[in-house]
Amino acid sequence: MSDTYLKVGVTGTRYFYDQNPITGLPVTGNTSASYTVQLVKTGTGGQATTGITGPTEVSAGSNAGVYSLSISGTTGFLAATGVYELKIFRVADLTLVWNETIIVTSDGTGAGTYGIASFTAAASNGRVVVGGVPLAGATVLIQTAAGVIYSMTTSSATGLWGPVFFDTAGTYTVYAYKTGYTTTSGTIVVAGAVATGPGADLTIVGASSGSTVLVSTLQSYVRRVMLDATGSKSDTLTLEVINEAAEMVFMEAQSPYWQKIGVIELLAPYETGTLTLTAGSAVVTFSGSAIPSWVGAGSDLFIPSLGNWYRISTNDSSSQVTVTDAYNGTTTASLAFMIAKVRYTLPTGCARTNDLLFGTLWPYATRMTSAARLEMLKDAWQTSDAITSSWAIEKDYLCVWPPPKQYRRVNFLYFGKPAQVTSGSDTLDWPAEQVLLLRRAIDLCAALRGSTVSGGIEAARKTYNEAKAIALAWDKTTAQVEPESVMNGFGSDGFNSLGWGGAVTTV
Repeated sequence: MSDTYLKVGVTGTRYFYDQNPITGLPVTGNTSASYTVQLVKTGTGGQATTGITGPTEVSAGSNAGVYSLSISGTTGFLAATGVYELKIFRVADLTLVWNETIIVTSDGTGAGTYGIASFTAAASNGRVVVGGVPLAGATVLIQTAAGVIYSMTTSSATGLWGPVFFDTAGTYTVYAYKTGYTTTSGTIVVAGAVATGPGADLTIVGASSGSTVLVSTLQSYVRRVMLDATGSKSDTLTLEVINEAAEMVFMEAQSPYWQKIGVIELLAPYETGTLTLTAGSAVVTFSGSAIPSWVGAGSDLFIPSLGNWYRISTNDSSSQVTVTDAYNGTTTASLAFMIAKVRYTLPTGCARTNDLLFGTLWPYATRMTSAARLEMLKDAWQTSDAITSSWAIEKDYLCVWPPPKQYRRVNFLYFGKPAQVTSGSDTLDWPAEQVLLLRRAIDLCAALRGSTVSGGIEAARKTYNEAKAIALAWDKTTAQVEPESVMNGFGSDGFNSLGWGGAVTTV
């Protein structure tokens, strides 16, 4: 479902369709008391539904199952610009029948502004740099004074980002970070119609440069543990023990130290022009316009008239792709098509994704499914279907289904494993409170290779497990985790529902 833009201060009407999920028949005869309306504003949380009238049935005779909702431009939420998530539940069975993102702007279009003030990074004022050089791809996260995530974006090739629109005055903290680098922060103060930025560049440095764990020091420790008084153990062996120990702790502990926020940009399907299929050939040619550069591995080709999906292996040119399986029908031209990018590369070093996804515009279920289930959903899909939205992990890819109808930026939590060290001059990106645990892991990995000062494999394993139990109690986790309703502003249902209502047309 695409976003809806409405103009601030102007009364608006929204329509939705309610149908029985079992019989597929329209639900008629309901009144406003039959529904619960929920409203959330990005960066603020739950909102009052004052000024919203309805839902009211349009006409049981000519528009069965269609209901309208009137939103006042003076007393409803349309009186203030911002990004809102509107949800409507059926009271009888708590079914979510409608979910829509409404962006209220100054002119009712995506080009309009919203909020009381905006901030755009500039040189020496919020730009993200490393050693004075602009850094691309850094995550820029903005939090309210209460610690609630307000906005998230990414720095461009020039280290710049924005604009970010603010709904309320106050002091906001802006964080800049990227995998392999430290985190830095600044403040944005919003007063009246002015947002004043940090007043300096946001400078981050390589994470390893701030580490106190020098690999050469760990190599010396490995040699002492392995009873190597003369230094005969090779660097290859000592580095192998260190990397194995670090990976073992990472895989077993899953410390928040290695938890990161990744950004993936979901692309809208491409459907312009027509194509030609040639009997016995895996080559597909297009006419009408040039296919986008993102088409390639990770993209799928759907041909509605045939009901077939083809996985694209290569993008050969602006008018040709090659699919993984040859077309075995008769040569056919002028076919309508849809190319959807449904597989997105996960960040380098991503070892495990978290179930929690950020962003009120995430159009998919909050819990992942299997890649096999995703393929089953895809094979049964038609372009007119309103289908449960799902995501899965397939090797090094995040897979989504169905493709979003427009461009989306989504954020997710994942655990990124520490990079392997290759020489004694390297520094290991390691939490200070787990250095003791790393040494006990080295004891165990060394014991697996022969005689050590740790007293054998079982003794080393016992001391390692004891150290792990202690370290996990001091791994930067808070004594009391905030409830989900506070963290995401949506309540117990997460960032979105597990599916959509019936086939809906935005009016």
